[in-house]
Amino acid sequence: MKRHYLATLFLSLGFINPAFSNPMQPPTIKQGKPALKMELQGVFFRGGEYSAFINGRELKAGSRIRGYTLKRITTEGVEMVKGQKRLKLTLIDSSLKQRRN
Repeated sequence: MKRHYLATLFLSLGFINPAFSNPMQPPTIKQGKPALKMELQGVFFRGGEYSAFINGRELKAGSRIRGYTLKRITTEGVEMVKGQKRLKLTLIDSSLKQRRN
């Protein structure tokens, strides 16, 4: 009987699990790192080669940003690689493009 009271006392005071220390406070949720956003802002053809504006920086093929290497620049977007990961950024969603007749 004495053990039952001690266990109840410890639980109510939060000695066993700190998550129970304040029942009115919502539990803390640990989150991972926020996703790194890459935004393609423009593609330009100048001096015989393409360049792309990504996150406010002008980059050419072979440039690196946030661990990715810019492999290819086209009029529609860019292709980037980071190890085995591939990332494609486009200027306009393909569902919004007009068909040419």
